[in-house]
Amino acid sequence: MIKNSTHIQNCFWIQPKIFEDDRGLFSEIFQISSVEPLFSTAQSNYSFSKKGVLRGIHRTPYAKYVTCVKGTVYDVCVDLRPNSKTYNQYFGIYLSDHALNSLYIPPFCGHGFLALEDSVLIYQQNQEYDPDLDETFCYKQYNIHWPIAIEIVSQRDSVVCQT
Repeated sequence: MIKNSTHIQNCFWIQPKIFEDDRGLFSEIFQISSVEPLFSTAQSNYSFSKKGVLRGIHRTPYAKYVTCVKGTVYDVCVDLRPNSKTYNQYFGIYLSDHALNSLYIPPFCGHGFLALEDSVLIYQQNQEYDPDLDETFCYKQYNIHWPIAIEIVSQRDSVVCQT
């Protein structure tokens, strides 16, 4: 695995080795040694999104490790930590089933993604989900350059942009 830093403090992305032959392929998409001591898994989630679906920007006090296992998404980490040097800046990356790359989102940073085709994400969290700790931020306010038109946004994500 190759660990790649970003300009957002403690945000990084992982490019795993992919082993392919006539049987198919194999890849290790998560190794604790790549994320220690920042992260250990407490919960794993599965998310399916249709092309054009935007999810987020959601901030939680826990970290996430996100991998696209089907399709392609444009995934972003928004630094929502007021004392950070990169406060309100974002890092975006294409995650895809071809690359099997992953994005690590630090605690208190926002996370969102736009499905560029029908896509499945597996993401792990270092705490179990608590809806009382999940905050929603307007996806329009960070000048994120989404690569395709946004077609579907949840009511929760769109309402926060109207206030």
